[in-house]
Amino acid sequence: MKKTNNIKEKILPHRAYRLIKLDRFELIGSFIAIFLIFIAVFSFFPLILEKGIQFCKQFLDTFYVSAVFEINHKDFLIFDIPYIETYGKYPTKSFTILTLVVSFILAIILYKSRYLKNISMTLFVLVCINILSALYFIFFAQYFPYSLSSFSYLFISTSAVNWAVLMFIFGLLIAPIPANFFLKIAVYILISLSVIILGFLRYLLIIIVLKEYSYIFMPVLFLGFGIIIDYVYAVMLYGFFISFVTASLLKKVEEWRWVE
Repeated sequence: MKKTNNIKEKILPHRAYRLIKLDRFELIGSFIAIFLIFIAVFSFFPLILEKGIQFCKQFLDTFYVSAVFEINHKDFLIFDIPYIETYGKYPTKSFTILTLVVSFILAIILYKSRYLKNISMTLFVLVCINILSALYFIFFAQYFPYSLSSFSYLFISTSAVNWAVLMFIFGLLIAPIPANFFLKIAVYILISLSVIILGFLRYLLIIIVLKEYSYIFMPVLFLGFGIIIDYVYAVMLYGFFISFVTASLLKKVEEWRWVE
């Protein structure tokens, strides 16, 4: 048999013995620039929320000709939170039972699935939440405490706080990365825009689902497609950014400071 040559041309020390060389002035400049962007967005947060809600209302007015959608405001922390007020729909008994049966079948299929186990288990948990929601509406529908308007306010108020927290956290994570200054600023802006824009689109979708298919899906929409999804967008984009930076740094041995 022919032996293959597996000898590496260059063997680098283990990464545990390598440290990144950081330019102090570039590091401080990155923190300052990202902080100024954060302050600018935070200052215009009420306007951003107002414009986003107005866009959602205009879309809903076009989508539903006969339904009524109004923009209301409530004080929340230091912000005036705008949100859409409208009416939703309670599920019928037959629809609730059908939802329970379908959800139960899906839960069995997902639990026994051997493929994409992580995704299957995540969907299994969401389906179980839907099963509990269906059982609640079968036996205790008259005690359901929420309306579509109250849920609308809850979603926007929690999302607004979450967006601010995400921008602050990922600003701290991006600033010290040894990458091009303008690339870091672009990634930070991209993450900030993605969570806000996709958040409003998700808000729009949730209102449509609750209006079309009833309150029975409210728990799974809030717990499965609420603010936790914003972290998925942000971590995904941040992961791509780190992978790109890591791949470029591995080719530049001079960028590393070796531990003695």
